[in-house]
Amino acid sequence: MEKSIAKWISMFFHPLLIPTYFVLLLFNIDLFLFEIMSLKGKLLLLSLVFSVSYIMPVLFVFFYIRMGWVKSFYMEGKQERLLPIITVGTFIYATSLLLEELSLSLLIRYFLMNMTMLSLLVLLITNYWKISLHTVGIGSLLGFLIGMSINYKINILPILYPLILVAGMVGFARLKLKAHNAMQVYAGYIIGFVAMFGIFMMV
Repeated sequence: MEKSIAKWISMFFHPLLIPTYFVLLLFNIDLFLFEIMSLKGKLLLLSLVFSVSYIMPVLFVFFYIRMGWVKSFYMEGKQERLLPIITVGTFIYATSLLLEELSLSLLIRYFLMNMTMLSLLVLLITNYWKISLHTVGIGSLLGFLIGMSINYKINILPILYPLILVAGMVGFARLKLKAHNAMQVYAGYIIGFVAMFGIFMMV
């Protein structure tokens, strides 16, 4: 039963979904830009981010599996994660460029650009060690939102506490499924959080 729950948590909070969740969270934060944006505009923005940062990388990963370059969508070996990480980083960067062309939210573009740089860091680490991509993703989301709230004096407490709970659930799921050891899970949190939070502390 616990393993089944852990699988659902891992699927629902897959790293590829982090940009989409970030956009959804921004819609629920007291920001003037999103308060004046129409529902149609929000849906279009969300669809664009979801399509380019999730659907396209998933299709490419399925292609890699078909070609035999990746064994499965779970990518259990660290070496078979390298090509998908490059692909994900490329599509996240492409998403940020599309948003720039459309003159859409600077905050979302900033998040995606930082995610691209974080992908490069994770790629280097993965060459030597199987760090948890799930906890890197959720850690980066936490780090960016907290850094944003401090830098721009935005109250995110209503979403912060549930997000911390989700982060704990993701760590539990990765350990329960034996996808990673504790050090790989904790390192993911730390690297994701520090990489995003630290950027705000430098500006």
